[in-house]
Parts: sequence; structure tokens; C-alpha cells
Amino acid sequence: MRLHRLRLKDFRGIAEREVEFAASGVTVVEGANEAGKSSMIEALDLLLQTQASSKSAAVKAVQPAGRDVGSEVLAEISCGAWRFEYFKRFNKRAETALTITEPRREQLTGREAHERVEQILGQSMDDSLYKALRLMQSGAPDLGQLTDSSALAKALDRAAGPTPDDDAEDDGDS
Repeated sequence: MRLHRLRLKDFRGIAEREVEFAASGVTVVEGANEAGKSSMIEALDLLLQTQASSKSAAVKAVQPAGRDVGSEVLAEISCGAWRFEYFKRFNKRAETALTITEPRREQLTGREAHERVEQILGQSMDDSLYKALRLMQSGAPDLGQLTDSSALAKALDRAAGPTPDDDAEDDGDS
């Protein structure tokens, strides 16, 4: 999964913020304490995992204090063959909207949009690796179970390069 853009509006203490991520390499989001860096990660988690109509404590907690507004999160994401823009408004006038631009255009709303994103991510993303890469600064790193991450295993194998055993196997096949 590649995150291209993330926009928050009326989310915790963030009135409005948008970050565009580099097309390649790493984008570093930095700022002072309490500037909203962790809120951006929390917003992405809510967007990907929680129904907009949820009344959970986690959803209620993102509404700005003393304001009767909906908290909005929009992300532009590519994952596998798909590229899409995904939007949710939580708390006030809950809404979910999905616009898939690749491989073919689709527009969905509500529960259907949420389930379609779950389907796309389920087919194209290594969930164990995603969870391991999401380390929050506020707590101790919890890498979880990575033994089931085929993507991580392949990446580590490529980084390590060929082993003497690989050469021996190649000689036997000739």
C-alpha cells in the first residue's frame, strides 16, 4: 500500500491539514509535540478500519472539543492494481465515499464503499507487515507476529542476496 495524500479536517486539534507524500522514497512528517503527527496516523487507522457511523469511544474522541462538527479524513492510496480516493466523515453527518480510478473507475458510498476497501486491502496488502511498520512514538514498539509475512520474508531474501545453497541448487538443475 502506498499513501499518496492524507487530508484531515476537524480532527482532534487539527482544523485542517493535508500532506502529500513523495512519489518514491520516504516522506518524513515532523513537528513540535502536540502538533498532530500521531493524529494523522490515528486518522488513517480510523479511515481504513472503522465504519463512519461507529459510535465507539475512539470515534467520539476525535471530535474537536466544544465543536459540533464531523471529523473528516481523506486519503489517496494505491494498493496492488488499484488507485483510489477514500473519504469518511465521523460523528456528525457520517459519510463514506470511495472513488476508484484504476484499474477501472468505480464510485461507491456507505457500507458498500467500506467493504470494497476492505476487499482491496485484503487482496493486495500484507496486514502483518503493515501493522509491524506502524510504530507509534507514544508507546513501546510492538512488532507483533511477523512469521506470517510473506512480503517481509521476500524483501529480506532479496536484500540478503543469493546464498551458497542457492548456487548449489542451480548447479543441480543444469
